[in-house]
Amino acid sequence: MSFLNRKIDEFCARNRGFGIPNLIQYIVLGSALYYMFGPFLPIGLEFVPAWVIERFEIWRVFTYIFTITSDNVLIFILMLLFTYSIGQALERTWGTAKFNLFYLGSMVITVGVGFLVTALGLPHYFATGDFMHYSLLLAFALLYPEMEIRFMMVIPLKMKYLAVIDVIYIIVLVHRYVSLGAPAVAISLLAPLVVVMIFFWPDFLHLLKRGKHKTSKQTINFNTAQREAKKAKGYLHKCTVCGETDGTAPALEFRYCSKCNGYHCYCSNHINDHIHVE
Repeated sequence: MSFLNRKIDEFCARNRGFGIPNLIQYIVLGSALYYMFGPFLPIGLEFVPAWVIERFEIWRVFTYIFTITSDNVLIFILMLLFTYSIGQALERTWGTAKFNLFYLGSMVITVGVGFLVTALGLPHYFATGDFMHYSLLLAFALLYPEMEIRFMMVIPLKMKYLAVIDVIYIIVLVHRYVSLGAPAVAISLLAPLVVVMIFFWPDFLHLLKRGKHKTSKQTINFNTAQREAKKAKGYLHKCTVCGETDGTAPALEFRYCSKCNGYHCYCSNHINDHIHVE
């Protein structure tokens, strides 16, 4: 996982022009058009490996990202607006190349797992655009866990709590499909989340290490020293690129780059878009 994560960052650093700028707006527009005119089309767009193989319906490998299962127009519109906003935010944070790789990686894994599961004899595998949106939400929540949004345009909710709701919902769906004797559908729900694991593997490792050592005496002394340092300087973290601190910009997330030589901090605007210190 760490190797893949490092190679992704290296590729994006060398190929900043890779991908389609504002990709999410085309996906949202395609989803809206299919929602309106899909019922009148003689073909479907969902990804069903068996139909791709047996009927040679190749387009399903790409077009399933435009399918969203919702019978309520208002909920559908809110989903599109939310997907558009987090997609735009992810592209601004990561850059066009990395955001495109994230989405393309989710598609490739979803399709690849679908063909593999079908070849192994598990029926009923299918995928829609909803599955991709779950991974986008989790990615955004991992980048900005403390950001507060208005859920359903009314309820104030932090992204980390919305991510928990998303994970619980996925678990419920997985359990339902397994109970109905359709484990292939459960697998199709989980497939896009593999890319989330790859892109955020260093963060998961950091959380595991922090959870392991958070109660040690050394950690307690370190946290005390951090509080005292922040009180003396007015900040604890300072971005190496732009100079913003957690004192001047408390809304920003600050992280330390494991690939830089030394102890270098970056804000959320530059953690994925900076030249590594050697």
